[in-house]
Amino acid sequence: MPLRKDNYMKHILLSVITILGFGVCFGQGSFSVPHDTAVSYYPNGGSDLKVTNHITNTSGDSLKNLQWRNLGMGTIPTGWDFVGVCDNYTCWGTPDVVSGAAHFYSPFANGTVAGHYMSVNIDPNAAVGSYLWVRNEIKNNDDNYTKVITLVAIKNSISSISNIVSEDDITIFPNPAKSTVNVLYDAKLGIKNIGVYNIIGKMVNIYKVSANSAVLNIDDLPSGIYFLRLYNTQGKVVATRKITHQ
Repeated sequence: MPLRKDNYMKHILLSVITILGFGVCFGQGSFSVPHDTAVSYYPNGGSDLKVTNHITNTSGDSLKNLQWRNLGMGTIPTGWDFVGVCDNYTCWGTPDVVSGAAHFYSPFANGTVAGHYMSVNIDPNAAVGSYLWVRNEIKNNDDNYTKVITLVAIKNSISSISNIVSEDDITIFPNPAKSTVNVLYDAKLGIKNIGVYNIIGKMVNIYKVSANSAVLNIDDLPSGIYFLRLYNTQGKVVATRKITHQ
């Protein structure tokens, strides 16, 4: 027997709600982090300074096969000491971090939090504006859910440096910038060139890059708004980001 019009509409609505419900269910990860990029500012330096981005278990069960590995790390500035990246099992120093090897968390229950942070020592006389970053991939091997997070420590006050822009596995800082811009990206994107374009779309500089990070010197550019275009090996624009040169 054919459906009445009102019953037919109810049937359609129920189907849409069901599909959306499944979409939310399947889209939810087995763990979460507070930020894609976590930043800590230390104007006076100090010992065992932490940049934290802890992991929360949202899987509904114990996480027993969660790992992290390093995707890249900045150059350690003069007057800085990199203590390591720490999880809920132990802290890993420079050789273990930069090796890119997988490090496993101790199992932890649903709804609880596992530590994940970078620890550094900063001499009070280290240069103002110096910084260090690490970029890590967190992966649950049971369902392959993966997140890439960046930890950044900066010897500066919050009021004197602008927020870091992070989106789609691309992190840019500082922004606005005075002389250099740091661009961090997932190596899987295959970024080979970064073009700098002015507000009318004219290319003013292009940089050949590799791996997963680049430092762009923009000191010779007039102050204003610019756009960074990130190109892959095939010359395709992977992403475009806006920056301000002070």
